[in-house]
Amino acid sequence: MKRLDILWRFLFLFILISCDSSKETDLGNSYFAQGDYKSAIEQYEKTLQYDPGNLYALNRMADAQMKLGEANKSIQTYKKILEIDREDIHANIALGEYFSNLNQYNISENYLNSISNKRFALSGCQSALIYYLHSVNAYNLKDYKLALKDINRSIKRNKLNPKLYYLRYKIFSALNDETLANKDSLAAYTLGYRQIDQLNIQP
Repeated sequence: MKRLDILWRFLFLFILISCDSSKETDLGNSYFAQGDYKSAIEQYEKTLQYDPGNLYALNRMADAQMKLGEANKSIQTYKKILEIDREDIHANIALGEYFSNLNQYNISENYLNSISNKRFALSGCQSALIYYLHSVNAYNLKDYKLALKDINRSIKRNKLNPKLYYLRYKIFSALNDETLANKDSLAAYTLGYRQIDQLNIQP
């Protein structure tokens, strides 16, 4: 009977902690949506006091740190996540994107490939982003055929993103296929792509 009482107390404490951590996380998400990333981080840190291994709170905190321009802190937080779960989808995609933007394409590929066995767990948007990043990396490494293969996969999953068509335009240009390059250039423009300089592609 005494043992049962202890178990009930433990269960009550677990539920109480879960509710508190959920409340802090929800408040952090609210601040994040408002663009108040500093306050969001404070709330995620409170969640982590209750639940240090909460991967969702860690990922959201890393996202907020990146939004604040605290790249080093953000990278360390993402790496902490991977110490808990080396196949965490969000952290690997974030690190893959970060290192691709730094032109460190092979490092980017290492992170993206680490979740290759989780294809069926990915959302359509996540899958499209991963293939896009693979394509950007391949393009900049001058493997244009692989870049084309990956960007086609990305477009198949997200047909309305003009950045994808612009990248394919660059790939077709590199492959000297002027007809298809012009077609994708027009598609990117029609879908509203104007800020070409924001695409992470080397000239």
